[in-house]
Amino acid sequence: MANKQSLLTGAPGRSLLLFALPIIIGNLFQQFYNMADSVIVGRFVGEQALAAVGASYSFTNIFIMVAIGGGIGSSVLTSQYLGAGQLERAKEGYRISYIIILCFGAIIFIVSQLFYRPLLSFFMEIESSPVAYATGESYVRFIGCFLSFLGFKACTDGILRGAGDVIVYMLGNLLNLSIRVAVAQLCSPVWGIQFVWYAVPLGWFVNYVISYLWYRTGHWKRKELVKGP
Repeated sequence: MANKQSLLTGAPGRSLLLFALPIIIGNLFQQFYNMADSVIVGRFVGEQALAAVGASYSFTNIFIMVAIGGGIGSSVLTSQYLGAGQLERAKEGYRISYIIILCFGAIIFIVSQLFYRPLLSFFMEIESSPVAYATGESYVRFIGCFLSFLGFKACTDGILRGAGDVIVYMLGNLLNLSIRVAVAQLCSPVWGIQFVWYAVPLGWFVNYVISYLWYRTGHWKRKELVKGP
């Protein structure tokens, strides 16, 4: 029992809690945003728009998984290199992640602009719902121009998480989701459903700028999550 208590209340337990809690809070806010997004979109053309958004999200999830993978990779490499005292390798890995994201971003951009119709047809019946198709086309072609921001954000967040510097990571993601909800909620009823789309890259960009500026301060270099003996 004593050993169990020491694991929970000792340095490893505190480190785990400090690392996990901001990620848990961020994921909870992401689910809240998903629900709010569905409600906002549903106000325009009801179930047709929701079907279109679902189909469009299925497409963008392909790149989102790439971005998440890049973020996880950055996090793992950063923690390993900092633990080994190889700071320059961590920074090199971060720079390489930009090249990978740019390559995938260029591919997704081309696909979203030229092949959006066959892609949407995998997830919805285009002929039976022209309104939903028009909504989905608008979203896919627009968001395809900005998905690289999501990749840059994910990799920058990853390097902060890997170093255990999670407070700014959490705040940046909360601000990201808050901006997306606020812009969609306040602007879309006045200027149209397109502002639901505009809110997404705006939130990504603000989140990325915050994380990148914090990365540039170098504070993460002194925040190894796991220090050697």
